[in-house]
Amino acid sequence: MEPLIDIDLAALQGASTSALVTLSPDGVITHWSAGAVDLYGFPEPDALGQHVSVLLGEGSGHDIAERAARLTDGAVPPFEALGVTRDGARFTVEIDLSVLRDPEGAVVGTQFRHRNVRFARRQEPSRGGGSPERRASFDDSPVAQSRADLEGRLLAVNAALERMLGESAAALLGRNALEMYVAEDRPGLERALARLASGAENYVQHEPTLRRSDGRLVRVVRTVTTMRDEHGAKVLAISLQDVTALRAAEERIHLEAGRFDALLTSLPVTVFTYDLDGRCTSSRGKALSVFGIVDDEFVGTELLEFYTRAPVVRDALLASLAGRSVRAVIDHADRVWECHYCPLRGPCDELVGGIGIALDVTDLTRAEREVRANEARLLALLRHATDVVLVLDRGGRALYVSPAVTTHFGYDEVALSRHDGLSFVHPEDRPAVDAVWRRLLHVAGSSEAFEGRVRHADGSWRWCEHVLSNLLDDPDVGGIVVNLRDVSERRRAQQELEHTALHDRLTGLANRALLLDRVGQALARDRRRDERTGLVLLDVLDMSAVNEAVGQAGGDTVLRELAARLVAAVREVDSVARVGGDHFVVVVDDVASMEELRTRGAVLAETLGGSLLIEGVPVDVSLRVGTALSPTTSPGALLAAAERALAGPTAAPRAPASERRAESAAVAELRSAVADGQLRMHLQPVMDIRTDTMAGAEALVRWQHPARGLLPPSAFIGLAERSGLIIELGAWVLREACLQAAAWERAGLTCGVGVNLSPLQMVGDNVVHLVREVLEDTGASPGRLILEVTESALMDDPRAPDVLQTLRGMGVRLALDDFGTGYSSLTYLKRFPLDAIKIDRSFVAGLGRDRDDEAIVASVVSLGRAVGKLVVAEGVETAGQLDALRALGVDQGQGYLWSSALPRAQLDTWLEQRRAMAPPPAPAASPPVQPQDADARRIFDLQCDGASLHTIAAALNAEGRRTPTGARWTTTTVARKVAAHVGAPTPDGPSRASGPGPAVITS
Repeated sequence: MEPLIDIDLAALQGASTSALVTLSPDGVITHWSAGAVDLYGFPEPDALGQHVSVLLGEGSGHDIAERAARLTDGAVPPFEALGVTRDGARFTVEIDLSVLRDPEGAVVGTQFRHRNVRFARRQEPSRGGGSPERRASFDDSPVAQSRADLEGRLLAVNAALERMLGESAAALLGRNALEMYVAEDRPGLERALARLASGAENYVQHEPTLRRSDGRLVRVVRTVTTMRDEHGAKVLAISLQDVTALRAAEERIHLEAGRFDALLTSLPVTVFTYDLDGRCTSSRGKALSVFGIVDDEFVGTELLEFYTRAPVVRDALLASLAGRSVRAVIDHADRVWECHYCPLRGPCDELVGGIGIALDVTDLTRAEREVRANEARLLALLRHATDVVLVLDRGGRALYVSPAVTTHFGYDEVALSRHDGLSFVHPEDRPAVDAVWRRLLHVAGSSEAFEGRVRHADGSWRWCEHVLSNLLDDPDVGGIVVNLRDVSERRRAQQELEHTALHDRLTGLANRALLLDRVGQALARDRRRDERTGLVLLDVLDMSAVNEAVGQAGGDTVLRELAARLVAAVREVDSVARVGGDHFVVVVDDVASMEELRTRGAVLAETLGGSLLIEGVPVDVSLRVGTALSPTTSPGALLAAAERALAGPTAAPRAPASERRAESAAVAELRSAVADGQLRMHLQPVMDIRTDTMAGAEALVRWQHPARGLLPPSAFIGLAERSGLIIELGAWVLREACLQAAAWERAGLTCGVGVNLSPLQMVGDNVVHLVREVLEDTGASPGRLILEVTESALMDDPRAPDVLQTLRGMGVRLALDDFGTGYSSLTYLKRFPLDAIKIDRSFVAGLGRDRDDEAIVASVVSLGRAVGKLVVAEGVETAGQLDALRALGVDQGQGYLWSSALPRAQLDTWLEQRRAMAPPPAPAASPPVQPQDADARRIFDLQCDGASLHTIAAALNAEGRRTPTGARWTTTTVARKVAAHVGAPTPDGPSRASGPGPAVITS
């Protein structure tokens, strides 16, 4: 609190000519100025320590004490009193009082200025307004002051009053002072004015409310005393102290005190204080009722003696009296108390006692014990529960994991805290879990349930039922609650039941129920896609004779072996089922014709039939085939049609037993050839047509038969396809080709090696694993390997795009073989990551003789250039074919024109001979003048490559070019264009254009 009057005491004492006296709060003189010595005659040593009453006449001392007490609320206007000198002389003295405070705002004394009124008046000039000193004191006072006559009219106002009222002195002088106050306060003020005017009182104090000029109300302490003006006339000295903020603060204090009282009377708490001797000085609070006493009934009790049998309380009391704060929990009077004992200090921070707060926590303690017991019980239940409970935050991190996670999943619950709970979900299930998580976070209080796989501590995956609840907004939980139950055994049992209900127990194939369901789905697809589905029904003949020969168990072995062969022989998209004792069914999708379906059935019967060795007994197995093709009215109708066909004249004929035995022997021989090293790899060069250098080679397999000599592929590849040996044979060729590519790479040759892939090799991901393994084993660069696939291989397997994309991602090159012989769908070039197109030899053979073949080849070249594919021609046998291919822009070629397929050593010799025969580079010559017309420039280029007029016209038409009149190019229009450009080479004298040709398949 700021001092009401800020006085530099030392300065005043040294500079003032008036008497300046300071008093302690109890009225003892503490300071005595030189002016006081002159005024009263007391030397300073005699005055100090005396009571102020020795200076004043009878009654005046009491008046000053009363005014000093009121001074704590504000300043008091100057007043007159009776002074007494040391020798007993009496005189009128004017006194100005002010309060003295320390830096913290506490009152430490009173200061008053004394002036001999009679002497001062003799010294003042005889003019109104009083002395200059007095007028300055009045005008500059921080207290709002005024002078009024006995009727209340204002005679003088100071600046502080002008500021308080918001009006100037000119507006205030002459007005009745009572008009400034609100109407309800005026009657009392008028009565007080009357008493002052009559002399009944010379001092009054009120606390009215005045109204400023702007309408704002101000609460003031109004002090009025009577005094004499400079002419000796009686006037009123009025001072106003603004206490608006003080009264508001008091109101707030009162309100807070009321709240504190309400708190003490409503909560089970007691607050008590005690002095330095431990004697209770106050006690309040509802908790006192536990002891059967009321507020302050405990006052006077010697607490240190009272708690002799409660050493914890006694020690806490002593600690607080030693200046320390202590907290203690005490059992007393069958109750539990939480107590806080703190030292209590005086205004100068001196220790004056202590204060204690005791809170009855009996009910809370009992509740906490129950909570702990419940928590222990819950933890025990969770530890042995079949469910694992987790609480995850919004980001999926574990906030809580129940102990059951150790029992069921092998993890330590503490170690899992703060881990990402979603990281334990199987990668394949993660998209579905993420979707559930997003939905759950979107709606507070929602729940989601699903089944997914969770990683066990041993690395295995367990199927679990998840129930998730969004309790993020629940203050007691604040997370996503996950109930996790291991349902792996249930799912296994369920899957076994479902498998048993839909599969044949002996072979594991689909049974009749599952077959009819799959046929129904296929028929539905047929209607949407305008396709046809076929059934191939295979009947094992003379099964009873087989059972007689090898027994029932041997017969079951035969059926299982036939089932395994059948699954291996069909495409991945086909479905296989066993419907009856010796009947097998294959569902074939997207069948073009009945003829195609019957052919497939015959191939399957040949593949499954033959001799089996069952427990040392040879068994000859043969089958007959029935086929049926949609559309039909139902799956059952399609199966019935196949059964009718099995018994009717359309059943596929069986091959004679002698032929089956011969083929079985050939398969055995081929299997031995693969195992015994009878296979040979020959390589046919693939040439860069522009540079006439070898760009690579195609690997072709031969069979060095011990009796029949070297056999070409046509003699055994079909057998390998039918028997499934093509898988082993293809793997052998791939490995040999990669060994050769690696050897060429080490020798510094940039040649790649092409390997043909069978459609059976393209089934599934086996070829990807095989290629990766062979490349790693041989050290060949992936870019040196060119895998050649046929259109039929791409058609048969819907997974072919993924397989080829994986191989291409490994760096392996891919080529489409025999382009033009199948559907030649342009979608292949878009869907598959191909590097090259190989034109079938049948089109190359017609170059120079067949305009359609030339147009087809030109179209393929243009198409290849448009999509950025390398174009390779197969079966190049004549120089004329080479000239035509060069003119059409084909990049590479292979055929007998250069070389047949050769063993490795002979191919190396062939390469050396070509290097020795290579002509020296021709001297540089000035290039002929080229025409500016785009068509003419193209004709010029083709002529430089040695193309005939007929070939040039075909190439121009294939490229979409047209003559200036819009017609197709003919030999005549080409010749006219040539003649129109002097200097361009003619067909009779072509000149070779130099420069690099198109890129070749190299690493």
